[in-house]
Amino acid sequence: MRLTFADLVVSVPPDQLATVLRGWTWLLGSDASPFLVVAAGDVFLTDVMGAVHVLDIEEARHECVADAMAESQRGLRDASTAQRWLVVDS
Repeated sequence: MRLTFADLVVSVPPDQLATVLRGWTWLLGSDASPFLVVAAGDVFLTDVMGAVHVLDIEEARHECVADAMAESQRGLRDASTAQRWLVVDS
């Protein structure tokens, strides 16, 4: 079975995305803006400078993965990067 991008993310209505991070403000601060929720539970978000981070909910840490949204979109289109970011086991 071949997985698609839609299989690996969760559709969350925009007005509910802030709720996704409510319990993580101790780690992220209050300025994080979530834009993508991975089916495995991780969350992609931007900071006030526009950098893209991934919140790893299992490890309770976040990592900057791109300096800007366009860079993160290129990463998500790259198969090996997307596999790593979207927590897809080989």
